[in-house]
Amino acid sequence: MESASEAPIRGRVDRVSDIGWPSGVVARNFAGHGDFTAIANIFNTSVHADHSEGMSSAEDFANELTHDHTLDIERGLLIVEAEGVPVGWVVARWFKETDGPMVYRHMAKLVPSHRRQGIGTAMLRWAQSYLAAAAATHEDADRQFQTDVDDSECGAVIILTTDNYQPVQHHADMVRPDLENIPERPLPQGVEMRPVQDEHLRAIWESDIEAFRDHVGYVEQTEDDWLKFLNHPSADATLWTVAWHEDKVVGQVRSVINAEQNAAMGRKRGYTEDISTTREWRGRGIAGALIAAGLHKLKARGMEEAGLGVHVDNPTGAYRLYESMGFGVVASGATYQRPVTSADLDR
Repeated sequence: MESASEAPIRGRVDRVSDIGWPSGVVARNFAGHGDFTAIANIFNTSVHADHSEGMSSAEDFANELTHDHTLDIERGLLIVEAEGVPVGWVVARWFKETDGPMVYRHMAKLVPSHRRQGIGTAMLRWAQSYLAAAAATHEDADRQFQTDVDDSECGAVIILTTDNYQPVQHHADMVRPDLENIPERPLPQGVEMRPVQDEHLRAIWESDIEAFRDHVGYVEQTEDDWLKFLNHPSADATLWTVAWHEDKVVGQVRSVINAEQNAAMGRKRGYTEDISTTREWRGRGIAGALIAAGLHKLKARGMEEAGLGVHVDNPTGAYRLYESMGFGVVASGATYQRPVTSADLDR
């Protein structure tokens, strides 16, 4: 029987000689569009087992990963297989936060049947090795490994904290369990909601970018991000609520219904997501008014509950607003970081 250090690597995978994959496990690079189905299946199996929220399709991952200017998809996406079956994946990318560190971000999912076998640790080591090779070419003084993990992913939390990662931000999934007694929240004088037209899309996207520019972790957006926005598989602009003041977008809630997720989970939930208000209009009730209007639209489409995600540490007070709108926390997690060290660079 082969040892862990002799486990095979299929295809072109960067800097893997010292990773130590468990026996019988092979790792390979992205092989084309067909891999998105496997990526979605692994993700959905994993989050279901961890009692986390969410479900994504192959089309969701294709749009997300092929329009990501921070990702070299041919090198930074690793598929892990056992006995020829994909059981895990890792995505590794890097980018500069506008007012923060150079971030070397990795995300991974592993199906429950192959956990506690050393695969998760090996995936982390591969991501760190791949990202450290990039970090060695950058001169930024502050370089940080980063990932997101739900609190329910106990094994992943242990792996990260054992390697000295620390939580730096916290996030939550929130749900409004019914769509009755929706609060009435008026828009301020001079602001109105308008139905979304195709010619509005660029202004809506650019307004959202400007609204988030002062948030922690903001990264400059590119035309790839514009294409991602345009091609979102579940986007339905008739569900969006967008506020205008004269010729300027000042706030938005881009609600969405994931019919596939609802069918799989036996529920009728819509999401009031992508909530933003431009800086000069914050504190005037725009977000609350748009969320309320979005809840009414979801109810009219037959939904029975609503969900959203939030950074708990958001300085705009978003978390308190969502609580006041009837949303409560159903799942939580954190962004974990640790510095890229000289030992990482010397691997």
